[in-house]
Amino acid sequence: MEMSGAGKKYRGVIRQAFLFLSFFAAVFLLSACGNAGDQGTTDSSSAAEAEPELRILLVTDSEIAENSIEERTRTGIEAFMKKHPSAALMELVEKDWKKAVSQASGYDAAVFVGTSYAGIGEAAGEQDGCSFIVIDTTIKDEEGEVLSLPNVCTVTFRAEEEGFLAGVGAALSPEADRVTADLASEDPEGTLLPGFEDGLEYAAGTYGAENTDFGITDVKTDGDGITIRDAEDRIITQIRREPQGVIEEQLEKIRAGNFRGQDLIVGVREGCIDYVSEDGKHYLTADALRKLKLTKDMLISEQLYGRVV
Repeated sequence: MEMSGAGKKYRGVIRQAFLFLSFFAAVFLLSACGNAGDQGTTDSSSAAEAEPELRILLVTDSEIAENSIEERTRTGIEAFMKKHPSAALMELVEKDWKKAVSQASGYDAAVFVGTSYAGIGEAAGEQDGCSFIVIDTTIKDEEGEVLSLPNVCTVTFRAEEEGFLAGVGAALSPEADRVTADLASEDPEGTLLPGFEDGLEYAAGTYGAENTDFGITDVKTDGDGITIRDAEDRIITQIRREPQGVIEEQLEKIRAGNFRGQDLIVGVREGCIDYVSEDGKHYLTADALRKLKLTKDMLISEQLYGRVV
């Protein structure tokens, strides 16, 4: 039976509506598949971003004590991690340097603190994928010769500047009773004690200090820095080794890919030797603080002679 004109027209409208709905459904399915693929890419990207940007191993030969050079080393690492939150830190207490070096495998950076690790040199050189930062000692071979390796940066401190600041600080403190050196090694270069005596002499000649009739009475090996005490055993101030800044700087170089092995010798000028001056942590007078600041500025500018007023 032949369909009327109105029927044909109605049938055409239905067909167009069906085609439109089919097209819309196909577009929707394609879009859903695309989104599913994008979702997989996003998950993969997020997983990649969750991977640590820099894997750091901190090695010490004993538990980290408060106010120690090990704690200040960790503070430098934490300062780096605040800037780069995806970095990861693992801490290891291990006296055996051979075991400690083997643990560095798989890390981008290994930070060792203390003279216990002077022997890591040749073993560290075999860890091609890891950069080593060694604080407070140089590295040596089996014959005791100092090594320079492309993946090892050693950081040691100018003991003569440490001693000099201690001498000035003690001379400027009339209540000072004794000075003790709590160092990781007993002044191996023989410069700390002469530096201390120079500091006493400098304070007498420059500031007219009269409290110069004593020396460093004890050298210990269970800590770091030089402590000036009074008769009541109060700490007047401490001269400390501060590796935080150099640690952060070297980690930035490892991250940027321009780290290189070297033997760094640091001191007052680099901000790596300083006296304690925070409120509540010393008993220096305002005048002593002012003169110690002038002394530090003199060391930074390398003007080692001349009266400071």
